[in-house]
Amino acid sequence: MIQQIILLIVITGLLVLRCPSSVLAEQSESSHSRHTPQMTERSSATSTPFAIAVKASMTRMMTDMHQPGMSGNPDVDFLAMMIPHHRGAVEMARLVLLYGIDPLVRQLAEEMIASQQVEIAAMQTRLPVLKQGADPDPEGFPAIHGTRGKRILPHSTLK
Repeated sequence: MIQQIILLIVITGLLVLRCPSSVLAEQSESSHSRHTPQMTERSSATSTPFAIAVKASMTRMMTDMHQPGMSGNPDVDFLAMMIPHHRGAVEMARLVLLYGIDPLVRQLAEEMIASQQVEIAAMQTRLPVLKQGADPDPEGFPAIHGTRGKRILPHSTLK
């Protein structure tokens, strides 16, 4: 549940950061005919050390996610993109620990760092195995949560 909430937050953040500034400017102008204190606060909020670092982290994450390109193997492509995605989540959580003050958010960030690092290690272990082709030990993948480590038949064999 927490990971789903975090994923939603990250996706929302990505959408906001990827939104062209002209669209944001149009929305601001249509709702405010002149500069207001609220707009000034919004402008200064994007230039805080945290905002600058998060934007740089997200830019790096997006670049790294697209860097490998598609191999044609969904499992390989998924892991190749999720490793930098998780690294980005770890970096953003680290930034919250540096700049954030809410104890519950800080606790969540610490838990995210721990869980994401375990998942990164599992994906890094699995990726080279999948790149080699047939897996001699499909049960050998670390079972961290749920169905991991259990063999599930691909959809093409289901009737």
